Amino acid sequence: MELGRTAFFISMFFLLVSLGRGQRSFVEWLLKGVVVSVGVIGVLGLWDLWQQQGQLRADKSLYGIRSVMAHKNLMASALFMGLPACFYFVFATKKLWRYVGLVVTFMGGLLIIVVQSRAVWLAIVGAFLVGLLGLGIGMAMGKQKVATRKIVGAFGGLLFLGISGWFLLQYTYFSKLNQSNTLKNRVAAMFQYKSVKNEHTETINERLYLWGNTWQLIKDQPLKGVGAGNWKVYFPSKGLEGLRAEQGLVHFQRPHNDFLGIWCEKGLFGLLLWLGIFVCVGYMGIRVLLTTKSEQEQLLVFVSLLGLLGYGIISFFDFPYERCLHLFYLAILLMVPTVVYLDNDTPPPAIAAKNRLLILGFLILNMGALWLMGYRVYSEFYLRDGLIARSKDEAEEALYLFETAKSPFYQLDPTAIPIDWYIGELFYKRKKWTYANSFFEKALKQHPYQVNVLNNLASTAYAADAPERAVEYYERALEIAPHFDESNLNMAALYFNKNEQEKALHYLLQCSPQTQNSRYSLFLSKIMPFAIQRVKAQETNPLVLEKLEELERDVEWQKRIHEDFYDKKTDSIGKVILDNCLFSL
Repeated sequence: MELGRTAFFISMFFLLVSLGRGQRSFVEWLLKGVVVSVGVIGVLGLWDLWQQQGQLRADKSLYGIRSVMAHKNLMASALFMGLPACFYFVFATKKLWRYVGLVVTFMGGLLIIVVQSRAVWLAIVGAFLVGLLGLGIGMAMGKQKVATRKIVGAFGGLLFLGISGWFLLQYTYFSKLNQSNTLKNRVAAMFQYKSVKNEHTETINERLYLWGNTWQLIKDQPLKGVGAGNWKVYFPSKGLEGLRAEQGLVHFQRPHNDFLGIWCEKGLFGLLLWLGIFVCVGYMGIRVLLTTKSEQEQLLVFVSLLGLLGYGIISFFDFPYERCLHLFYLAILLMVPTVVYLDNDTPPPAIAAKNRLLILGFLILNMGALWLMGYRVYSEFYLRDGLIARSKDEAEEALYLFETAKSPFYQLDPTAIPIDWYIGELFYKRKKWTYANSFFEKALKQHPYQVNVLNNLASTAYAADAPERAVEYYERALEIAPHFDESNLNMAALYFNKNEQEKALHYLLQCSPQTQNSRYSLFLSKIMPFAIQRVKAQETNPLVLEKLEELERDVEWQKRIHEDFYDKKTDSIGKVILDNCLFSL
């Protein structure tokens, strides 16, 4: 997928530059296409908002507003990247497209406010401030070509739409949000993430954790990186303790910072190459702004550069590089200053046979990249059907679909779980240990730090009467995720069956007391009495002994003691038990 995405972006950029040289009508046609596509995204996003009207007080209601995107933040960043094209038509034309640009800007602005994407908010603020600074410098140098009355008129129209939209949202959106989802809390979280704990601050702290572990990966291989598309494979190697991913149900795919992600995967050279593209295009754009005599050219390049600045800000907190639509918009934003600079620097070449051949080459490369990504989509359809069959216990059908989904280009599912793991699980459930082990081993080669793979390899080894190897794999899983319930409970059961109560208790207490694992309560009732009996052996107070005997029979009380032990991060379960008994007297 990474290869296809990179090839798509490079070929698209050079293809657009080749087609745009000396063809200003092509550039405007392309920008109109951007406006229309952003308008479609906006309409579908507003439809999502309308459908969420009765659910806005729910904590996660905003995540249902995403248009055709997988996530609300991706929708917001796509809308932002289309705004430069809208602004161009608002400022540069007087006909239909000015009003189309205004309407699309209005829709996009509303949705960006509604979905509360803080990265896009920062991009807008950054682009606005730099835009004002650029206008000021241009006026001071006498380089401004766009008439002041046009700027004032267009900004007046945008301001009117902004105020109207704010009042509209006041009655259809703000008044219906629950207290935790207000814009005030969303903004405040950006400054209180160290001192306040809530959903909004936790997302910030989680990203800081992701960045920290990514930086550790970079320090391991700063020059060559871990390989394109491999961040999600190597990230767990730095530990998942305290993260949502610790239980093997959530799998981080990106570091929420494209610059760190590119450096981590492609090394320092890859990062410098990526930054170099923006530096070169930025230089060409500034040269055009300072030398052009065309009002339209200056405006076109100016809004494109602001769009690129905003893209850079978003990339620091999110992952627009991962989406083909965003890369397509990015290719257009990069193409505009490049084409205008080249046209002004050298005469546009005639479309001769040589240039047609170059365009054809880029087109073939682009179509090849699209085919590669389309092949992945084809595999994902089979994987989806396989997962449905798996949920229905249709083992033979699921096995066929998983095998069909696999290809040299598709080994991991969208959550980075190897497809071979699903196949191994099917054989494991049918007690075919040899086959299960074979596929789990293949899965481990594809993702050596996947805790579910390690846990299943251990369970297969234990079922095949190899407990030492089982312990080795369980321990490897717990090195990555110390509180991973499945492996901790499996280790507790293993040592309980060997009558090693001390070790069984240790692994049981490593579990989160909030676990939803159905085995937890049973294991607690069997293993916790061992710790209670140790306290009883050293206690002489009859009242305390009576409470300890009561505790041995009360599983709910044992759970509360486990919670107390877990929250305090203490090493002495005996002290926690005794304190609880004394407190209950």
